[in-house]
Amino acid sequence: YKHSVYLNASNFSAYLWVWKNVPTIRALDCDAATQQQLQDLLQDAKALTSLYLEVCSISSVPALPEQLEKLTVCECDEVADFPAWPESLSWLDVSGCPALEKLPSLLTTVLQQLYLVNCKTLARLPDVPSTLRHLACSACPFLRGLPELPDGLTYLSLEDCERLQVIPEVPSSLAEFTVNGCRRLQQLPALSHTALGEVHLVNCEQLLEIPALPGSPKTAWVYDMPLLQHIAGPLPQNLKQLSVHSSKALQQLPALPQHLTRLNCSSYACSMRRRGCFCKSYTKGA
Repeated sequence: YKHSVYLNASNFSAYLWVWKNVPTIRALDCDAATQQQLQDLLQDAKALTSLYLEVCSISSVPALPEQLEKLTVCECDEVADFPAWPESLSWLDVSGCPALEKLPSLLTTVLQQLYLVNCKTLARLPDVPSTLRHLACSACPFLRGLPELPDGLTYLSLEDCERLQVIPEVPSSLAEFTVNGCRRLQQLPALSHTALGEVHLVNCEQLLEIPALPGSPKTAWVYDMPLLQHIAGPLPQNLKQLSVHSSKALQQLPALPQHLTRLNCSSYACSMRRRGCFCKSYTKGA
């Protein structure tokens, strides 16, 4: 941003003068501010469109400017509440807020990207608007479920959400899909109708089956799935690289696609190994 201010609590008085006398400031990076300091700042935020709050001593985020488009709240340990969202909000990133248990509904916004990281007590997500394109949740151990996912969502990443048991139906627009460390997840949604380019499935201890994939992915990673018994076929015809590791209950792979160039497999009970299977490490043409 051309018109931006970095504000630390130690220089608050000096920057408050700048803030009040330069009405064109659009971005504010605020470090270690108090509740009252933030309220004083935001009540005069006439042009602010981007707000970054880091290590602020606040229990709730003050009322936000109606024109705000981007909000990042990082390592604010005491934050437990948010105000109503501005209708213009298109980006929300909340990380390292262990007191946060829930968020208000985002349906009234034009949100496109939602990132939630290391929110240790967050138990559920709010409803999300049809405009959402990216959703990422990481290290949210009490998160048990997701809201209905909108048509148009292209990116979904779920990592270390240990109590997540269900992933709702995903839209056909989905292009990137990562599930990692969701230890209680037992079933994946149907994926064959999506536009996936890559699939990353890692460390889901209760997962028994991977559903049929669409024809589009060129890379698929399946790691640390000790109870995985079945990968539905046929594998995508465009698949170039397949890696399957530490899935000891898996007995056999589906028929390999013609254009596969690299296959890496280890620590799974391949029924073909007794007959000299070479799939542990195979590169076509090598």
